[in-house]
Amino acid sequence: MQKQSMWSRWNSWNHQQASIWSLILLSMVSLSFFLSDWLISIVTFADITLGFVLATLIVIGAFKVKTTQVKWIGLPLAIILINNGYQFFTNYSFNIRLGIASFIKIAFYLVVITSLFNYIKERSFEKKFLLILNWAALILGVIGIYITIALYSDGQLPYRFFWEFTRYDIYSYFFESNPAIIRTRSLFSEPAHFGYFLNLVLAFNLFSRIKFEKQWLFNFLLTLIIFSTFSYSMIGIMGLYFGMKITKKIIDKEMKWHSSYWVLIIGLVVLTVVFWEFIEVTLVQRTLALFSGEDTSAQMRLIESWHYIQRNTILFGNGIGHTPVITNTFAYFQSDLGILGTVAALALTISIMKHNFALGVLFVLLNVSKGGYLGPAYWLMVLCVLVFMNHTGSEYSKHQFKIYNSSNYKVGG
Repeated sequence: MQKQSMWSRWNSWNHQQASIWSLILLSMVSLSFFLSDWLISIVTFADITLGFVLATLIVIGAFKVKTTQVKWIGLPLAIILINNGYQFFTNYSFNIRLGIASFIKIAFYLVVITSLFNYIKERSFEKKFLLILNWAALILGVIGIYITIALYSDGQLPYRFFWEFTRYDIYSYFFESNPAIIRTRSLFSEPAHFGYFLNLVLAFNLFSRIKFEKQWLFNFLLTLIIFSTFSYSMIGIMGLYFGMKITKKIIDKEMKWHSSYWVLIIGLVVLTVVFWEFIEVTLVQRTLALFSGEDTSAQMRLIESWHYIQRNTILFGNGIGHTPVITNTFAYFQSDLGILGTVAALALTISIMKHNFALGVLFVLLNVSKGGYLGPAYWLMVLCVLVFMNHTGSEYSKHQFKIYNSSNYKVGG
C-alpha cells in the first residue's frame, strides 16, 4: 500500500508539473535537431539527447506505445532482421556487427518517435511544439550569423567551440571555395543540413493549420536565414513551398492584400539590392550554369545516389549500413535493404501525401536532397511530419495546458 501511495503521489506531482515537463521534453526534441551532426565516435549528441527524452517519458509515466503501433514498429524491424539473416549467409562482405548495430538504432528511433508522437498528439501539444521549433530555428539562425560574422572577422571573434564535434574545413562553409562568400551553417556540418531543418519549420508554418501571433515575422526571418545558407537545393525547396502556398490561396480565393505586405516587399527589395553580388554568384549564375549544362553537380549527385544498386542486389540490397554516403534516402533504402526497404519507404511517403499533399512533397524533396536514414535527423523529420500532417488547426488556449488530470491522464493501452 505504501509503494502504491508513493507511486500515486509521484503521478499526481507529475500531472501538476505537466506544462513544465512538456516544455522540457519538446525543447529537448528541438535540441536533438541542433546536435544531429555532432559526433562522438559513431554516436551523435542527438542520440544521447533522445535517450534522455525516452528515459524522461518513462520516469514521468508518459511513455506509451499502442498495440497497433507495436505491429507497425515490428514490420520494418522484421524486414531488417530478415535482410540481416540473408546477408549473413550469402554476402561474404556483409559486416554482421554493423547490421546488428543498425538494427538497434532503427529500433531505438522507432520507439522514441512513436512514444513522442503519442505524447504530443494525445495532449494537443502540436502548437506548443511548433512554437518551440520556430524559436529553436531563430536561435540557430542567430548562432549561425554570429559564426559567419566571426569567420569574416578573420579570427577576431571566437567560434570554433561551436564546431568542436563537427567539421572545421573551409569546404563546409565557403561557397565553391570562394572565401568572399561564407555560407551560414550554424551548428550543423553543412549549410544544406541547416537549411533542411529550417525548411521543415517553414513548411509546417505554411501548410499546417496552426496559427500563432507574428507567424508572418517568423516566416520572414526563416526565409532570410535559409537564403544565408546559399544552399541551392534548400533555397529551391523554399521557393517551391511559397509557390505552392500562393497557388493554393489563389485557387481557394483567399489571396487578400494586407498593408503589412509592403514591409515584406520593401524589405526583400532592399536586401536584394544590398546582397545582389552574393545572389548573382550563388543563385543566378548557378541556375544559368545548370540549364546550360556547364554545372553537372546536381545531375551527378542524383545519378551517383543509385550507383551502388546492382542487378544482383536489387532484391535484398547490400545490407543495412553498407552503402557509402549518398544524397538520396530512397536510394539508401534500395541499396541497403532492396525492394522491401524501398516499398516500405514509398508506403510511408504515399501515406503522408494522402493526408497532407504539401508535406508529402516536402518529405520527398528533403529525402532526395539529404541522404541517410540511420541518423536522428531523418527520424526527427518523420516525427514532425506525422505530428503536423493531420492537425485540424483547432486553436489551443491556456486550459489545454491543464489537460493532465486524474480523469483523463492515460498511460499504456
